[in-house]
Amino acid sequence: MPAPEIEASLPKLRCRTVDSNVEREALRGNYSPVAARVIAARGLTSLRPIVRQLTPGLEALDDERLLADIDLAAERIAGAILSREVIGIATDYDMDGLGAHAVLRLALVQVFGQPAQYVRSYIGHRLSEGYGLTAALTERVLADPHRPAVLVTADFGSTDESTIARLQAAGIDVVVTDHHELPEGGPPVAAYACVNPKRADCQYPDKAIAGGMVAWLLLKAVRQVLVNVGHLTAPQAALDELLDFVACSTVADCVSMASANNRAVVIAGLARMNTLRRPCWQAMADLLQLRTLRSESIAYGIAPRINARTRLDDPFASLQFLLAADATSAAAALQVLESANQARKQIEETMIAEVLSRAARQVSSGSHAITLLLPNGHPGVQGICSSRLVEAFGRPVFLFSPHSADSRTLIGSARSIDGVDVKRLLLRVQRSAPAVMQRFGGHAAAAGAQVRVKDFATFAALFEEAARESIATEMLGPVRSSDGDLDLRLASANLIDELDALEPTGRGFEPAAFDGALRVLSVRTIGDQTHLRLELQQGDTKVNAVWFRARRANAPLPVAPGDHAHFVYSIVKDQFNGRSRIELRIRARVQPPAILSSVPAVVSSLEVPITAQPTALRVQRRLAKPWRSRVSRAR
Repeated sequence: MPAPEIEASLPKLRCRTVDSNVEREALRGNYSPVAARVIAARGLTSLRPIVRQLTPGLEALDDERLLADIDLAAERIAGAILSREVIGIATDYDMDGLGAHAVLRLALVQVFGQPAQYVRSYIGHRLSEGYGLTAALTERVLADPHRPAVLVTADFGSTDESTIARLQAAGIDVVVTDHHELPEGGPPVAAYACVNPKRADCQYPDKAIAGGMVAWLLLKAVRQVLVNVGHLTAPQAALDELLDFVACSTVADCVSMASANNRAVVIAGLARMNTLRRPCWQAMADLLQLRTLRSESIAYGIAPRINARTRLDDPFASLQFLLAADATSAAAALQVLESANQARKQIEETMIAEVLSRAARQVSSGSHAITLLLPNGHPGVQGICSSRLVEAFGRPVFLFSPHSADSRTLIGSARSIDGVDVKRLLLRVQRSAPAVMQRFGGHAAAAGAQVRVKDFATFAALFEEAARESIATEMLGPVRSSDGDLDLRLASANLIDELDALEPTGRGFEPAAFDGALRVLSVRTIGDQTHLRLELQQGDTKVNAVWFRARRANAPLPVAPGDHAHFVYSIVKDQFNGRSRIELRIRARVQPPAILSSVPAVVSSLEVPITAQPTALRVQRRLAKPWRSRVSRAR
């Protein structure tokens, strides 16, 4: 669901840029004009068939042998299997890490035949141990009476040289699998192998894959070693059956869905999820009341529940749900996750209410970034709150709360806007003051840091300085993207099916969204009173709409009957009592695009970004090119 419209200025409207060559190819491929415009704004190329780019098969995957260190890593893990050595799995606590954990554990035991007692699972505790292969998690590995000979990480490890060296000194070979940025010094030298596509010396062409996929690609290489030595005859299909977890890792971690590799594994993974053979997916589909699980089901239904438990408590409950052996245990585990998700929502609402006015004051003072300390904040929820503030205020946000185990230390979670790499901002801070952060890590869109309470003010000033040096003023402020105006007379069930077939969607390949000025005929609250049901009108066409999280609890309604408001929305089929009707899902109310008062009020077409041309030139071109019959309308 969209984030709530927090007390901030209305977002600016940005129309996505259309590649006319791709649009022509899509039209030749029998896509409708509306769908062709959407496809042509998703970064595809006209040099390859559109269908192959939209729905690549697993045969299109880049060769995993191009990953640096993959042969070394595969041979060590295969050797441990052949020698019956204990293998440890250490992963992050979010959906990407837990998906990778499930893939690694099931592959080792069910595909490669490693006895379950020779596989040990370690997951960092978000609140007490923090992110990565921390000292606390390392000590837990070393204290295990069944200490592993090989430890495989997933979704972290690239920056954990000191703890990897500690494990190496104790006789444990550490195989890192990760997808995060590496430190300037390169991969950890103490690691037996480091498989990470972002290594400077790595020839694997796709740098946008998630941690779960890196782990799965390593398992493909392990399988090949075991086949070569005659230990294994299991077909590749046995590993392919684990792509449901890889799909969840990929969608949940917001890596680019324009990547052919990511699209291929998500398509294959969703197909396996929708067989509902795995008890966890049957339980989740029942809870969400869904007939079909899609990428948005992962992003807004599955991942939040997996992550909610790990934000507040022991992460193993989430892993137990994913690995549940039967329907009864899956349903019971899911109830634990659902309870945690409801608690997370309450904490989030309280934190947002506390931080809103403070964030607005920083914006009013001209800050390029928002950096705040919440003395009563929850470290496990501040990342979500940072995302809400990014959407509301359109600049990087870093929220800090006290460490649950050390009152002298603060834990912070950052989120960023498109085009601003928050990890690079942190590297600038480090160069300015190497000692101000005890730990930090992450990637372009999200990062985390640990600082001492006494250093917070210094850190906040340095982070703001880095933001000012990196972000042009015109990049600041909330923005919502659109595929342009849509004549709602074209909003048919067939069009919705055509747009749905562009799945999977996600970061870098967003679902179709349109914008337009609509008259509000009626509005009422539904659910917990933060959601709205509206009746809207465009010309002679009336349509129902739902606006999830349109306001905070008890806040004034954002629109009233009689208003003319400019909305960004998607179109869906609403199923109720066995009947289907077309409905809008409001994503945001936005600033209307400027139109010259001296010419008729004509909608901009789907051709150009709103800000790409002077208004007069936009209108002249629009009037000269009558797209009205295809995708837009005159008001």
